[in-house]
Amino acid sequence: MAEDVWAPTPADLDQAAVAAMFAPQRAGGALDGAEFVATPDARLEAGTTLRFGPGVHVLDERRLRGEDGRTLPSDVTIVGAGKDATLLRLGDLGAQGSLARLAFRDLTLDCDDDGLFDHRSDVSSVRMERVRVVRFDAGHGGCTVFSFNGGAVVHATDCEFLGGYGRAPGRGSLLRPGPPFLMRFERCRFRLIELRFLSSLDADSAAVLVGCQFELLGSDPLGWSNEHVRLEGCSSTPIPADTPPAELQLQLTDLFPGA
Repeated sequence: MAEDVWAPTPADLDQAAVAAMFAPQRAGGALDGAEFVATPDARLEAGTTLRFGPGVHVLDERRLRGEDGRTLPSDVTIVGAGKDATLLRLGDLGAQGSLARLAFRDLTLDCDDDGLFDHRSDVSSVRMERVRVVRFDAGHGGCTVFSFNGGAVVHATDCEFLGGYGRAPGRGSLLRPGPPFLMRFERCRFRLIELRFLSSLDADSAAVLVGCQFELLGSDPLGWSNEHVRLEGCSSTPIPADTPPAELQLQLTDLFPGA
């Protein structure tokens, strides 16, 4: 896809095909997340599962890199105790080389008024299950959940991408325009997040959204007309454009008192 060898279509993104793209190629052990954070010399290996318990945790994105300190090992999974139980502050995630089958499950990701990913080399594949993403909307140029210079495959199920918790509610984007994307979202909720770059995908990209909910300012996604984006069984609730900013602002402490 990144080399213009294959031009994807939404028909290529059925559930089985996308799931096959994320079949693990390396299996490893599990590490306690809090112990990993507290041990500066600890390094991840391919196939590692990093488990965080309930509470608020902070993880420097550089700690996800392997022994070489530059590349992120393949098949790393970061797991919490549930998106209402575990908050992981992690943002601006990038490395050299590819991000191969990086997965997140059962936690809230706090981007700390920055983007979630800022990966500037090679291709990426990211899997999310039962994840809430917040504080990506601070109003500056880096406020993008998925920024991948080399293109990416993203598969998210039962996830929430919720604007309102950052410094500038509604001023954060789902993805960076330009690179090729394959994206499949199932039963996801999008609130106060800019989706115009998703709606304008071109021939080197494709996206399928199944059973998703939109609560957005501006244009209604159900009115999109783009052969590279397919919506199935989605619903939309517009937020009036003249809503006062104070009514859009949400507090992270309402979700996690210790945040």
